[in-house]
Amino acid sequence: DFTDEEFDNTRRYLINLVNGVEDSPSSLISWYFAGRCCGDDISPEEHICRLEKLTREDIIEAARSFSLDTVYVMEADGEGEDAEEDDDE
Repeated sequence: DFTDEEFDNTRRYLINLVNGVEDSPSSLISWYFAGRCCGDDISPEEHICRLEKLTREDIIEAARSFSLDTVYVMEADGEGEDAEEDDDE
């Protein structure tokens, strides 16, 4: 669940990132190279248009399409900073 404010802030952040692509030739080259490799060869301007059209419902629908694949459980193994602190006490 996310608020409208979080959605709007995230969309503005992503639009600003894409706008920054045009700040340098190397960024633009990287943009088009990545797009070509991923099969989504669109201009930064077109990407911004897509972001501007994105709705809250689009995000919810996309999130519902994901399924949990793997669950990891992390445990301390007695090594590291925390283990050393515990030994000193």
